[in-house]
Amino acid sequence: REELRARTPDMELYAEALYDELCALLDKCAAGEAPLPLVIALRGEEGSGRCRLAAQLCAREEAGLLTVDARPQPPVGDILLAAELFGAMVCVRHGEDSELPAAVAEQAGVVFAACGKTPLRGDSRYTVLYREMPTLDRKGQRALLKKSLASIPLHPELALDTGISLNAGQIEGLALRLQAEHAATGLAIGPECFRRVLREQTALSLPGAERLECAGALRDLVLPEEQARQLRELCGFVQARDTVYGAWGFARKLSWGRGISALFYGAPGTGKTLAAGLLANEVGLPLLRVDLSRLISKYIGETQKNLGKIFDAAAGCDCILFFDEADAVFARRTEGADAQDKYANAETAYLLQRLEQFDGICILATNLLQSFDEAFRRRIGYMLHFPLPDEALRERIWRGIFPPEAPVEALDYPLLAGQLELSGASIKNCALHAAYLAAASGSGITMAFIAAGAKHEYAKLGKTVGPRLCQLLTV
Repeated sequence: REELRARTPDMELYAEALYDELCALLDKCAAGEAPLPLVIALRGEEGSGRCRLAAQLCAREEAGLLTVDARPQPPVGDILLAAELFGAMVCVRHGEDSELPAAVAEQAGVVFAACGKTPLRGDSRYTVLYREMPTLDRKGQRALLKKSLASIPLHPELALDTGISLNAGQIEGLALRLQAEHAATGLAIGPECFRRVLREQTALSLPGAERLECAGALRDLVLPEEQARQLRELCGFVQARDTVYGAWGFARKLSWGRGISALFYGAPGTGKTLAAGLLANEVGLPLLRVDLSRLISKYIGETQKNLGKIFDAAAGCDCILFFDEADAVFARRTEGADAQDKYANAETAYLLQRLEQFDGICILATNLLQSFDEAFRRRIGYMLHFPLPDEALRERIWRGIFPPEAPVEALDYPLLAGQLELSGASIKNCALHAAYLAAASGSGITMAFIAAGAKHEYAKLGKTVGPRLCQLLTV
C-alpha cells in the first residue's frame, strides 16, 4: 500500500525541538557529513505524529513523502520509481521485522521509519538513528485541538480541556467527529456534546474490548455502608491521580506501579459489574470490558501477545480497563511439571509484569477469590468484597427495583425481603419475570406475580420457596 503525503503540512505544536534537530541532520546528510545509508526511526504509538513529522521534514526539502506499509512488503523497485516520479522521500511503516528499510535506504540514502518499541532488524548495511516522538502535555493538547476546530463555532463555556492524555492522532479524530456533529446539527459545540464525543472517541481506540454502559449513579448502588465507603474512596483515588503524580511529583519517584488496580470479589449477582460501570460514570471515564474470547488462545504465546496489545493500547487511552470473570486469566500458578502447566505459569508471570507496569486504571471482578495467585493480590492496590445483601438491604433493593412508570400494586416489601434470600441480580430477575407476567395478563404487578418469578428463580438455584410465598401462588 502506498500513499503520497502532502508537500506542505502545517508545523505541529509539540515536536519543534525534534524537528529542528532532524533538519540539522538532513543538512549534514546533504553535505556528506553524516553516515549513509541512514534510517531515521521515529518511535511512538499509533497517532503520535511520526509520519506527520516526516512530512514536515520533506516539505522543508521541497519534497513529498511516500509512506509504504511493509506488511506485505511491496517491490523495492516500484517504491523507488514512485518516489522519483513524485519527487518524494520514503517512510516505511511496520518495518520492524522487514528488510525493506535497509533495501530502500541502500538506494535512496535516507529513509524514515515509523516504528513502535521494537527495534528495527539489525543490519550492517545501514545506520539507524532512533528518536522518540514527544508526548503532548495538556497545554499542547488544547492548542492543537483549538487549531483543528478553528473553522467551527464553539460554545463560550467550552474549555477544550479533555482531562485525559491524547496524542495527535486521537485529537485529529476527535476534531473530525466534532466537525461532523456541527455539520449534522448546525449548532455550536457545547460542553455536553464535547464530553459525549470524547467518550466515544476514547472507546474506539482499544482493540479486543467493548464499551460497557451502565445507567444510573454511584449513589443508586445498594451496598453495606463499609463497602459503599470504600467504593467512594476508590473514586477519590481515581480523581486525584493527576494531582498526586503530576502536581505533587510522585511520578518522578516511582518507575512503575503508578496505575490504580482494584479487585471486586464476591458471590455471583452481588453487583460487581454494576459497581464498575457506576464508578466509571462517577469519574467520567469510559468502561471497556476485555473480550476474553478474543484474548485467550490455545496457541503458545498468543494469549500473552493479545494481552500485550490490550495493555499497550489502554496505556494511551484514558479509560477503565475491566476484566470480568478475571480468574480465567489471573489464575493461581501450579507446581506441575508437565508442559501445559509450564506454559500456563508463563502466562500468569507475564500478567504479573504487565499489571505492575500498567499506569492506567484496571478493575478485576471474580466470583472465585481462592483461584487468584497470591502475587496478584500483592499487586492489587484495592480489594473490595461484595457480600450477599442482608434483609435490610434486600428491602432497599426491592423498593428501588421498579421504575416509577411500572403499574405496581400494593407489595409487601418486608415480606419479600424476609422470605427471599436472593442476590441483587436475582431480585432483578424476579421483578422482570413478574413484570412480563403482568404485562401479558393486562394487569398490574402483584405479589402473586412476584411469587411466580421467585419460584422460577429459586428453581434455577436449586432451591424451593417458603410456604408463605407458596400460598400466594394459589391466589
